[in-house]
Amino acid sequence: MCPQGWSFEPMQSGHPRVPQSTVIRPPERRVGWPLIATVMVASVLLQGSPPRSSAQYAEPTPSGHASLLPDLTRVNLRESLQHLRGLEDVAPEQMLHASMKSAVPTSLSFVDGVHWLRASVHNPTPQAQARILHMAWSAQLADVQLTLWHGDTQTGHWQTGEKTPVSRRPLHADGVAIPLVLQPGPSVLLLRIEPAGAVLMLDPQLSTPRRFFKDAQQRQAINWGSYGVLFIMGIYHMVVYLALRDRGYLHYMGFLLGSLLYQMNFDGSLQTALGLD
Repeated sequence: MCPQGWSFEPMQSGHPRVPQSTVIRPPERRVGWPLIATVMVASVLLQGSPPRSSAQYAEPTPSGHASLLPDLTRVNLRESLQHLRGLEDVAPEQMLHASMKSAVPTSLSFVDGVHWLRASVHNPTPQAQARILHMAWSAQLADVQLTLWHGDTQTGHWQTGEKTPVSRRPLHADGVAIPLVLQPGPSVLLLRIEPAGAVLMLDPQLSTPRRFFKDAQQRQAINWGSYGVLFIMGIYHMVVYLALRDRGYLHYMGFLLGSLLYQMNFDGSLQTALGLD
């Protein structure tokens, strides 16, 4: 009786075929798509932003400012965000006191057009504090411009996003990262955002430089670990293809290496590795 999935092939000889002279061949086994899909999903999840549970919400002051308490290394600004859509050719100073709607604390998403975000922060200490504004995007942002105001005085302006070459961005990191110096007292962060596609959620945060670079190093280690897994699996399938000449393994190899290049291009690692803008 033949086990399910097994096949019998008579031996090639000059004698009559008899049941005793058969070669049993096991079914051909390949690395299936479920394994490939599992690796891909895991690598994408590992490249996400840091766990949101590690970010603390700043307690808003009576005036609506997010307070930068000295013992907080990371502050989430969603509670103090205001949002306005549709005004493209408007100077930042005109949007400083413009009427805006409060953004939804749990989710801030948009599809197209120009969007303005305004957040008020308060430095309760007598010294200026260095912070890094960062947003890990779940989709590409074509252009991001940040203007920092202390009272009615503009103290800084930065531009980043996909339209800005990597070498000209304030910081090279996943998503948006802009270093700031916040003077004592209240300040206003004014963001002009132009998405390149559907943005599922933005999570603007202010972190101390030490906390930011520590988290960035951890994310980079995870990213390159996932890249290594994809690269090794691609090389493995290439070796198997050269040995068996089965085009299925060649297709697997192309899929893995193509996914690797796409993910490296998405987070900017490919441009950095090749020295491109």
